[in-house]
Amino acid sequence: MLKMFSVVFVLLNILLFSLHADEELRRTADKIYRDALTEYSCVLTDREAEDAAVQLCRLEGLSVKSFEKAAIAMEVLIKGLRAVVEQKRKPDEVYESLQMKKYNISPANWSYYLKKYRTSKAIARLEKWIPNNEQIIIRSLAKNYRRIIERWLLEQKILIISSRSTPNVSDEQKIRSWWKRRVDQQAQISGTDKDVLIGILSRRVPMPKKQAEFWKQHFKHKLNSPADKK
Repeated sequence: MLKMFSVVFVLLNILLFSLHADEELRRTADKIYRDALTEYSCVLTDREAEDAAVQLCRLEGLSVKSFEKAAIAMEVLIKGLRAVVEQKRKPDEVYESLQMKKYNISPANWSYYLKKYRTSKAIARLEKWIPNNEQIIIRSLAKNYRRIIERWLLEQKILIISSRSTPNVSDEQKIRSWWKRRVDQQAQISGTDKDVLIGILSRRVPMPKKQAEFWKQHFKHKLNSPADKK
C-alpha cells in the first residue's frame, strides 16, 4: 500500500488519461470529463483537497517516514534531469548510470519528465515537491490525490444515476453506457476513435475498499447533492 502512495501519488505527476492516446483524443476526453465534473459538482475546493489529504494520511497511517523511498527516488530523478539539462549528458546514459529502474522510475516515466522539465528553472520547481516534510506531503497529496477523489466522486454519481434506469447490468457497463451518451452529445466522432475515447473516459478509479467506504461517509453531502437527481 505504501509503495502505491509513494510512487503513484507523490513521485509521479498523475495523468488522468493515457499517455499513449492520440493528443487530440486526450484533449477531447479532458474537455468532456471536465464538463461532467463541473456539472455534477465533483470539483473539490483547495480546502476540501487539503482536508482530504490530511484524512488520507490518518486513514493509512502515513508519515514523513512513509515517503522516504519516494523522496530518495525524486532526488535521483532531479539529479538525472540536471545531468541532461545542465551537463548535456545523454538521457539513456543518465538513466542507466543512476540506476533509475531501481527506484521504480520506468523508461516511460523518465521520458515524460524529460519532456516536461527542460530548464533549470522548471527542475528547481519540481525540487520543491520532494516529500521530505509533512507540509510538502500534504500539499503533494492535496494536489494529486484530489484528481483521484474527483474522478471517484463522479464515478459514484454515474453509478447512482445509472442504477435507477439500468439496475441489472454491471457497474462497468453502467459507466461505459453513461460516457457513451456523453460522447454522443458532445463529440462529432465515430468508429475506432469513438471507442478509444469512450474507453479513456470509462476507466475505473483504483480506489481501495477501505478508502472507498471512508470517502462515502466523508463526502456524503456531495454524493447526495441535487445533481444526483438528474
